[in-house]
Amino acid sequence: MDSFLRESLENSADLRVWRAIQAIRDYSLQHAPDNVSDFSWWGSFEQFYLGLANEFTGHDREALEIATDALLVRAGMQSWSLAKAALAVSRAQVPAHE
Repeated sequence: MDSFLRESLENSADLRVWRAIQAIRDYSLQHAPDNVSDFSWWGSFEQFYLGLANEFTGHDREALEIATDALLVRAGMQSWSLAKAALAVSRAQVPAHE
């Protein structure tokens, strides 16, 4: 394969999304929580996920979230969309320090 085509494929958004999904899969396998509702695990996952997701915009970011949901549900966990909402609710209920 010529170098131009290889570079085009390596820099394509689809390939970047696929690599991010692979990283999320690896993270969830290596750091699987003991309890799927473990807020500290989901907080750590959120930091990891956002580190990857912030590289994407628009449809690519939506595709990443959909794939993440499917990957986690297939692994017997709740979807990232639900966990993200639960984290937001939990944080909103914590009183602010004055």
